[in-house]
Amino acid sequence: MSMGNENEIESQVRNRGNGASHSVDSLKDGGIEYQEQLRQSHMVSQVFHPEFNKIGNPGPLGLLSFAVTTLMLGLYHCGAGLPNLDPNSGIGPDNVIGPVAFWTGGVAQFAAGMWELRVGNTFGATIHTMYASFWLTYAGMITTWFGVAEGYKGDERALTFQLGIYLIVWAFLTLAFIVAALNTNFPILTALVFVFLAFLLLALSNFLTTLNVSVSSKLGKAGGALAFIAGLAAFYGGLVGIMLPEHTMVTLPLPLVPWGGPKHR
Repeated sequence: MSMGNENEIESQVRNRGNGASHSVDSLKDGGIEYQEQLRQSHMVSQVFHPEFNKIGNPGPLGLLSFAVTTLMLGLYHCGAGLPNLDPNSGIGPDNVIGPVAFWTGGVAQFAAGMWELRVGNTFGATIHTMYASFWLTYAGMITTWFGVAEGYKGDERALTFQLGIYLIVWAFLTLAFIVAALNTNFPILTALVFVFLAFLLLALSNFLTTLNVSVSSKLGKAGGALAFIAGLAAFYGGLVGIMLPEHTMVTLPLPLVPWGGPKHR
């Protein structure tokens, strides 16, 4: 608070009351009336100084939101519930994943990425925020919100080829993340490796959708299986972060890489 505000408070305190005099001590820093005026001034100006400002670990939120969405997408592409799905029909394994990709994989993981910035984790912030943007854009592509499919006016080859390019770019970005994560731990590294492979196979599946339906379908299911494994690895990593001794009697070990990684979580 500035000296001008303090002088104003002293003046208000001196002029309050029905002519009653106030001791000089009540106007000093330790005076009760002075402290009350300071408190009210802080409330008016919306300045708040919390007594407890500890920031939690946003990593588990990011990992679990990514894991849940990836597990679901992997299962759908594997053919769970739709074993005889015709990829050229109007129904696809992606349709139901739209809301999940938007809210869980997108919004929740984006929040985790922003909080990773707050705790100073550039690596975690970059990965969580980028994959959140993947899920948000993916949700936009497979729903009618942005009219992506309608914009191709029934040209399936053009649409699937562009989706293939989209996925292959994410595969290369994930490859860069793998290199950046070499000294982290097995759950994160495993998740990234299988995400890279899943992106690669799903991209190839889209490239071949109109050229070889049978091969495209097999590649799509294989990509779904790899995505499912990636989701399991991320799920385990997220559970490690929340199953702590202060919360539960069940804790999970965090396997570190043998070539030398961090010695702490």
